[in-house]
Amino acid sequence: ADARALLGELGDIFGGFLRGQLLLCLLMGIFTLLSLYLLDLFHLHFEYTLLVSLLCAVLYAVPYVGIFVATVVACLLAYLQTGHYLLPLLLFLIISVLSRVVDNVFVPIVMGKEVGVSPLFIIFAIFAGGELAGFWGLILAIPVAAMLRAICVFIWKRYSDLSNDKQPVGAS
Repeated sequence: ADARALLGELGDIFGGFLRGQLLLCLLMGIFTLLSLYLLDLFHLHFEYTLLVSLLCAVLYAVPYVGIFVATVVACLLAYLQTGHYLLPLLLFLIISVLSRVVDNVFVPIVMGKEVGVSPLFIIFAIFAGGELAGFWGLILAIPVAAMLRAICVFIWKRYSDLSNDKQPVGAS
């Protein structure tokens, strides 16, 4: 029964991670879409706003590499559209800043809420995962760290329950 409860909790953590990742991708896409529509206010129309926003949303799921690919594609499309460097440079800056904001502000909050740990724990897990396992560590850091935490809590509770059961009768 305890093992089933632990497996259920681990499944909930992984499901929360997937929900959080989906929400972060959606946020990146929406922020990109709104930012690129704001360019129209300055008479810098970009024909591929929706395409690039969708690309940013989908590729945000792959840490660093995905947003890099989306940025390169956006800059190439902007250069092909305009023939000069102003719009590609603006797109590079916009997507880079948005990516950093989502990474540094929204990832700890969203993932912390979805997997049930603090935002500081999420930041530590990402740093540790990247340092210990490189690229794959960045991808898997949050669910693995949250699952390890759940396993440690399970073992701790199990051990403390066993030690409480062994106390002599009448001992306080």
